[in-house]
Amino acid sequence: MHWLGHENLITLENDTEWISGAWTPAGKLILVSATEVCLLDVDTRGVHGIKRFPWHGRTPIAVTAAGEPNQFAIFSVGGRVAVFTAPDK
Repeated sequence: MHWLGHENLITLENDTEWISGAWTPAGKLILVSATEVCLLDVDTRGVHGIKRFPWHGRTPIAVTAAGEPNQFAIFSVGGRVAVFTAPDK
């Protein structure tokens, strides 16, 4: 990841093929793959925390911010939508 106005690149997660990613209004970066969801606390200084949980639903198409600051929604094949709340820390 490259932050505008900074010279260094920040490495996030190279071990997984991520399908989609989105920022929540609270500032967490959400990455989703076919098998897991990764929540990252990241800013211009780097990654400060990572939380993962397995994804057992249908293949994700996209992830987006949802209604509340820590909420995000995962859209899956077949028109399914799942809404989650990311933990504060």
